[in-house]
Amino acid sequence: MPKLSEVASVNGELIPAGVKFVAKATAIAAKVTDPKDGDPSSGGKHYLSVSFRVIDGDYEGIDITKTFWLGLTRSPKNGKLYGESVKELQAMCDAIGMPLPPETEFPLKGDETAADMKRVGQLLFDRINPNRTPRIQFESVARRQQAKNDSGKWVDAFDDEGKPKFRTEYYVRGTGASAANGSVGALLGSGGIGAAQPAASTAADPLAFT
Repeated sequence: MPKLSEVASVNGELIPAGVKFVAKATAIAAKVTDPKDGDPSSGGKHYLSVSFRVIDGDYEGIDITKTFWLGLTRSPKNGKLYGESVKELQAMCDAIGMPLPPETEFPLKGDETAADMKRVGQLLFDRINPNRTPRIQFESVARRQQAKNDSGKWVDAFDDEGKPKFRTEYYVRGTGASAANGSVGALLGSGGIGAAQPAASTAADPLAFT
């Protein structure tokens, strides 16, 4: 049994910037934000939450979560549609060699529904479930944080010493190399999903790997 003195200390981010690691997907959930304290009209924003577990290296066993806000914004200047989270989702699927269909529909910001999250979540599930893509290559990257200034514009955030603030984000770079033992069953361990092609859970909400 491990001793307290053997427990590693993790300060700040779970995985620091500049690290490449391999993980497997563990859950996809269609979620909605809770109202903020004192503001019952806030909250109710739908988003897609995807969880992964690192499966080898120094950070093996650590869980990370990626959040996708799937509402698009139409520019009043040129009429083009923009969605940073949507483009990241697209890039993730491209990186593992399973692109999203170009006809995939996304709602406008403010019009998102739980059904939208489940629909897109199912497309993602079909691509990253561990039976199909057991090893996904990530890279942790330091990204500058932003905050709204007095005029309501988003600008770079700084700490009390005037230094820029950063946060670590995790980006998919491809599929991981095959493990030495090779088999999907071995990669998933005794709690694996099994050989049969999984389907999204219909017994509970949110979506989950079964």
